[in-house]
Amino acid sequence: MFSSFPKELESAYQSDLADQKRQSAREGALLATLLYAGFAVLDIWAIPGALMPVLAVRFLVVVPMLLWMIWATFRPFFIHHYTTLMALMYVGMGLGIETMVLLASPGDLARIVYYAGLILVVSALYTWTFLGPRTTGAIGMALVAIYLLIEFFARESKSTRDQIVVLSNCFFFVSANTIGLLAVRIRERNLRALFMAKRALQEEISERKKMEDQVRLMAFHDLLTNLPNRRLLDDRLQQAMAASKRTGRFGAVMFLDLDNFKPLNDTYGHAVGDLLLREVSRRLKGCVRELDTVARFGGDEFVVILNDLSHQVDASITQAQAVAEKIRASLSEPYQLRIHPNGQGENQLEHHCTTSIGVALFAAHDASQDEILKRSDAAMYEAKQAGRNQVRLRASAYS
Repeated sequence: MFSSFPKELESAYQSDLADQKRQSAREGALLATLLYAGFAVLDIWAIPGALMPVLAVRFLVVVPMLLWMIWATFRPFFIHHYTTLMALMYVGMGLGIETMVLLASPGDLARIVYYAGLILVVSALYTWTFLGPRTTGAIGMALVAIYLLIEFFARESKSTRDQIVVLSNCFFFVSANTIGLLAVRIRERNLRALFMAKRALQEEISERKKMEDQVRLMAFHDLLTNLPNRRLLDDRLQQAMAASKRTGRFGAVMFLDLDNFKPLNDTYGHAVGDLLLREVSRRLKGCVRELDTVARFGGDEFVVILNDLSHQVDASITQAQAVAEKIRASLSEPYQLRIHPNGQGENQLEHHCTTSIGVALFAAHDASQDEILKRSDAAMYEAKQAGRNQVRLRASAYS
């Protein structure tokens, strides 16, 4: 009856509307139950000759069916069979009306009004469930107007009373079910269009958020290594200094410069140099804790911030030197780089590259961020001058 989405999209659509469908079904079934029970009062005048059998139809067949429908809305299978179950409920109501009319005697009022009145109720319940109260009122008024026209023309054509009743009843019976099915179709079509519009909006929002995250990443991270860049490094160092002031613990900044990077770049090109830088960043992150920071300062230079060292100067120096030696040893291990010379097959290149490391301790706000970085940079140049692949520490302010 309806054009289905692909399987995955159809599942998402049904899940999105699950609560709404359950609520509309409960309202429709509850309203139908109240109407069926309420109209029992009319049975006293409309079907006096078969009152007990008619009441039995109402309260032993129809009402339990409607209450079962309300119960079914709380079960998992309801969403997968929503339209079928709702249609069966209203068909059951129609059959209940049909049974009550058949039980009535030829002179009973039910033979004249029950078709028209109660089938109109079925039509109203259809549209209430699937289209809401405003559309229900409009369709109900249209049905009454058409019914009056049929009555008028039937009387003008001097049709018999039974012919008028049959004609009117047939009109209401057909129109109620036709309108109900149209209501289902219109509502389903509109809901699917709304679902697609909502999904498109969500995808657009997700794509925009993804782009914003990418811009934020580019603003604060190095695109090659995905490490914090100098802008984020400044922020992390500021946080580390604030934490040092709050806890009374020392911190340390390490400035690293690769000793044998330029020959690799000149010989094999920047693509191979990038492979080395990525591997260096990976090894650096493996040497420090989660609370520490590894940043790319630029070119073949990296900065490491160690947080939460000891309260004592000597212990902090020991801790910083231990981490620096761990980094120096890790970066001195051979690098196995996969290269593609002249665009041909893949070759394995073994490259040896050491690093010179300068370390500067800091505590609270004893110096500015620039002074701490300059101190570690100066210590790194001392390591270079000492023959490279060395660690040098500047802690004169605390000696």
